[in-house]
Amino acid sequence: MSQSRSRRRPFPTDRLRRRDLLRVLGAAPVLPLAGCGGSTESSVAPPTEGGGVWDDAAFRHGVASGDPEQERVILWTRVSNVSGSVPVRWEVALDEAFESVVRSDADPGPSVFRTHTDAGRDYTVKVDAAGLLPGTTYFYRFTVGATRSPVGRTRTAGSGAIDRLRLALVSCSNYSAGYFHAYRVIARQDLDAVVHVGDYLYEGGGEGEIGRPHDPPYEIVTLDDYRRRHAQYRTDPDLQAMTAAHPLIPVWDDHESTNNAWIDGAQNHQPDREGDWEERKLASAIAYDEWLPIRLPDPMNPLRIWRRIAFGDLVELFMLDTRLQRNAPETDTSITGSEANDPSRSMLGIEQRDWLMNGLLNSRDAGMRWRVLGQQTMMAPHRNNPDPSMLPLPYLPPAVVESLGLRQGGGNEGSDNWGAYVFERDTLIRHLRENAISNNIVLTGDVHTGWACDIVEDPYTPFNPITSGVTGAPGYSALTGAGSVAVEFTGMSVTSNNLIDTPGGAALGALWGAAVRGVNPNARYHNPAAHGFVLVDIDRDGASGSFWNVGTVLEPLADGDDGAIDATFRVAHAEAGARFANHLRRV
Repeated sequence: MSQSRSRRRPFPTDRLRRRDLLRVLGAAPVLPLAGCGGSTESSVAPPTEGGGVWDDAAFRHGVASGDPEQERVILWTRVSNVSGSVPVRWEVALDEAFESVVRSDADPGPSVFRTHTDAGRDYTVKVDAAGLLPGTTYFYRFTVGATRSPVGRTRTAGSGAIDRLRLALVSCSNYSAGYFHAYRVIARQDLDAVVHVGDYLYEGGGEGEIGRPHDPPYEIVTLDDYRRRHAQYRTDPDLQAMTAAHPLIPVWDDHESTNNAWIDGAQNHQPDREGDWEERKLASAIAYDEWLPIRLPDPMNPLRIWRRIAFGDLVELFMLDTRLQRNAPETDTSITGSEANDPSRSMLGIEQRDWLMNGLLNSRDAGMRWRVLGQQTMMAPHRNNPDPSMLPLPYLPPAVVESLGLRQGGGNEGSDNWGAYVFERDTLIRHLRENAISNNIVLTGDVHTGWACDIVEDPYTPFNPITSGVTGAPGYSALTGAGSVAVEFTGMSVTSNNLIDTPGGAALGALWGAAVRGVNPNARYHNPAAHGFVLVDIDRDGASGSFWNVGTVLEPLADGDDGAIDATFRVAHAEAGARFANHLRRV
């Protein structure tokens, strides 16, 4: 049952106090991110080659880069087998042999810095390497004492008029549920960045089916728990390969904290056994900031992760938090009534919603070709479990139904996605339509299954060209896409369970996918039986999403096996003045 409206309040992110951080950290110092504000010059001298207390230093968790901008990028690593305050060298070069070093901790000038790490940030290192060239590939590495990290490759965002952007969309990577094959295949792609829209890790315990039990072996709650879980995930060789090859642009969903979280609680948080929700939420956010190459808009507020990144004049990427900013929990079993349409229910929170709507207008006015929203749960209206009276469907065991977020015999959307916040979704859709903001792409995860959809308020009411075309009233033409304001690519899971993990799952998935498409005119594609990622390829004339299936994740991936593309869907760039531009077609 939903909680009282009187308890719903926006989280005071602008008043997040330093003492709250210190309390969760156990009074450990909060070290500023080098290059992201505040004094960053280390009082510790840079290390000399060899010797010292860092003789056994190691880089067991690899390297990563993230949040590329036109002249800077975040560089990340973690140092093991050390203690105390550890100075860390870093270098950025144009070549893998580091014969052409362009930036390092040794450079003079006020904009360059030395950094160090200690137990206060779990010996993780984040460098905001600035002064780089736009649209350029670089190599980077770290050094502690005589020990060097693996070499990573990254790329800055382009500037000015650029012709192409290639992204990989991933989500839902449960370490105990399977091997991270999608990450291995992504590492070998030609990409500008990887967009991770959440469930980068899972909070539960359990053994799983492949002998990769979670560490710690219980549900994580404290800061130390979250750090241990992040550390375990970062030992995966496929994850290390992907982040060493491409910059990562991440946002969390719920499992980075706990299942079906919202601003004031979570379905999977029990205060009587697991303590204060605010402390647990903050602990999960601090560990996320430490272990992910994310650039916080406010370095002193790890709960503020919504931000935007421009790739020349081609794409403006808005990374959203539709999880820990939502001011109301999931609904009860009926979301088609008044609760889903309650204007007080918000996925984004007022501050983020205003930021997004203003940003979309500014992006249009600045002449950006495309707008891309990276976010967590499905935005397009969809009937996840078609009404049996409309199409005959096979019986699914309750455990499978629950794992897929389905409603047996229903016809409703899930209770934890945008369908439970219909008023705000319709407000956003009207904002796009009434302000003629076209060329909009939404990138989504969460549901473990692949979807390609047009986004419109109501895809089920037959389209009326007189009322809908003029007033924007609900209505949709599946043939022409009239009424749609955006397209959505929802990626399959990296490992989290779907029908492919059940006996006969591939055949059942084909039947189920056809049935779902049959009752959802706006769903151009639905595959509930695949693991993998979506390759998003954007150019000046259009954008496509290719659903890359890597097969089972319960067995190791054979050498040379990169899976295969199941389907590709493309949306064309709108001609000047075109009213309806956002419509997917299979290619």
